[in-house]
Amino acid sequence: MQKVSKSQFTSSAVWKMLETFASKGITFIVSLVLARLLSPSDYGIIAITGVFTSLTDIFIQGGFNTAIIQKKTVDDDDYSTTFIFSLGIATALYLILFFSSPAIAAFYQEAQLVDVLRVLGIVLFAQAFSSVRVAKITREMQFKLMCICNLIACAISGVIGIVMARLGYGVWALVGQQISFQLILNLILFLKLDFKFHLRWSRTHFTEMFGFSMFVFLSALMSYLGDNITNVAVGKIYSVEVLGFLSKGDQFPRQLSIYTFGAISSVLLPTFASYKDNPIELKRVTRRILRMTCYIIFPLMLGMVSTARPLIVLLLTDKWLPSVEIMQYACIYYAALPISLVLGQLLYGIRKGRERVVIELVRLVLMTLALVVVSIVMHRSIVELMMVRALITLFIAVLYIALTIRILNYSTKEILYDIGRPLLASAVIAVAAYAIVGVVHNLLLTLVLAVAISGVLYLLLSRLFKIQEYQEIFQLIRKWKNRERAN
Repeated sequence: MQKVSKSQFTSSAVWKMLETFASKGITFIVSLVLARLLSPSDYGIIAITGVFTSLTDIFIQGGFNTAIIQKKTVDDDDYSTTFIFSLGIATALYLILFFSSPAIAAFYQEAQLVDVLRVLGIVLFAQAFSSVRVAKITREMQFKLMCICNLIACAISGVIGIVMARLGYGVWALVGQQISFQLILNLILFLKLDFKFHLRWSRTHFTEMFGFSMFVFLSALMSYLGDNITNVAVGKIYSVEVLGFLSKGDQFPRQLSIYTFGAISSVLLPTFASYKDNPIELKRVTRRILRMTCYIIFPLMLGMVSTARPLIVLLLTDKWLPSVEIMQYACIYYAALPISLVLGQLLYGIRKGRERVVIELVRLVLMTLALVVVSIVMHRSIVELMMVRALITLFIAVLYIALTIRILNYSTKEILYDIGRPLLASAVIAVAAYAIVGVVHNLLLTLVLAVAISGVLYLLLSRLFKIQEYQEIFQLIRKWKNRERAN
């Protein structure tokens, strides 16, 4: 595998950012329309099904896609073996989901879950078909193609979801949106990606990838359970309606944080893997990526803590007010999570999947204990549970940082320099935004002023604290635009 150059990383990252913000922007607009047409219970049902379909996706991927991206060389047998494995797992999991859906529906006392799970399970096969193609695109850093495919699929599936909701299909509008997205994406990838392989099972290639992929799979499973154990339990311990409020309170910070991070996450693994034999360069690249991540994520999340109420009321109406406090603690959660994700990709890139499994297992244990103690033993509210979840995520980020310090000889002083400056600047603008919310009572004017004043203040603080990332962002975009024009 050739080292990923700065220009390659920049071009790929910008295309991923365009894909992420454009596609998620479309999804966001669609979700606003659907939130006005559908009920919290509808979103609660989809949140439950999302737990199971996301879990099955981890089994389908099985870590083999990451293994393909990380390998120095791949051939037709690697892709073929991964595809056959994914399709076989998808078939087995769909049968399990099909026959277990009555028990799941009985557990949540939602009869509609039976049909929803069985129909939505179709996406498992679509995920199996697209997984190998997405792995090839990621390995070869063809993110411009992925951007175009995702935008088309998001736009068409969004229209389908809105039309179904307007026609009164309720929760089935969300089902139709998700299934149509996967089917359209697969069709476009098949037509646009010049990629063919012969269906051959290679035991040798399977064994070769299995060792590394198992740690990736276990880490992803632990991470998934840590993220979703709350959703699984909330629908039962509280109610499906409360789960709907949790889903919406989580939505905005998740989209801004995870999807902003997702704009570069696909680029990180091949980048880290290409530098794994050069510790000095690996540390330099890691510091640069971590600084940029914190510089972008921290102001978005802390600013949203201050503007949560006007944002919820203006965009979703008063019926979603119980989501406000949930959203505020979710912002803290999603401010810390990208740090763990960046450093987790670093561990994959240097083949230290075992260490990531251990940390994610710690997170799962803590999340489970928090759920039992806060919700079942102490009978506390969903807001208090979200507060504890945020604190646990902060602790896990510290564990990842401590491990990175040991692996890369990354000093505590350097960590504080890279993370502390954007954190302090973001805290200042959060206070400014909170003051604006308290003084201005017009919802739209409040958000406009908060965003504008906080943005200007953040740029001024960046200069004061000598944070160079803001200049680098504009430089990278200018270079990318010039390069794309030249091509």
